[in-house]
Amino acid sequence: DILPDKAVSKKSKIDLVLKIWREANHPEFTREYLTGRGIPESAFEDLLGKVIRGAKIKYIYKGKYEEHLSMIYLLGLECLVRTPIHSEVRAYLGKPMLGTKGFCFFGPLDSNHLIVVEGMENALSVRSMEPNRNVRFAVCGDEGNLRKFIPDQEYEKIEIWADDDFSTEKPPNPGLHAALDLQKKLGGTIVRP
Repeated sequence: DILPDKAVSKKSKIDLVLKIWREANHPEFTREYLTGRGIPESAFEDLLGKVIRGAKIKYIYKGKYEEHLSMIYLLGLECLVRTPIHSEVRAYLGKPMLGTKGFCFFGPLDSNHLIVVEGMENALSVRSMEPNRNVRFAVCGDEGNLRKFIPDQEYEKIEIWADDDFSTEKPPNPGLHAALDLQKKLGGTIVRP
């Protein structure tokens, strides 16, 4: 599918998201994208087709038609598309669509330990470090959603993992500041990899 190159209604966006999610049945795309970012297959193999999917996304970028392999994951009834080339492409299926502020939870429901992260790549990187931990993950999608995170159940232990990214935004490093705001609200521990 070609992503729209202009704003469309919320219903049209959701319809497009659900269509792309249903048709995103290319695990090799997700595997190539994630291993290219240094994440080992053992960190995500069991999630392919369930939590994360792969698709070839076509879109118009700066007036030019492009096509890239993409990893897709759902945030509530919406999805975030990650391509290795243009982060701006996420604007079509990402941030403008996060009106319902959904979160992507995965891991055992009976876990008393929750790790909250900004992006899926963060969750998979943490998961690869300690694959045998009985941990549930919550992926927020962006720092704005991280700041507004609400747990899906009670947890004995909450860790908030935040990237220490340089940013020219004010304040610098919005992801870390969002994690600190969330820590004030929920308690828990901030972890900076």
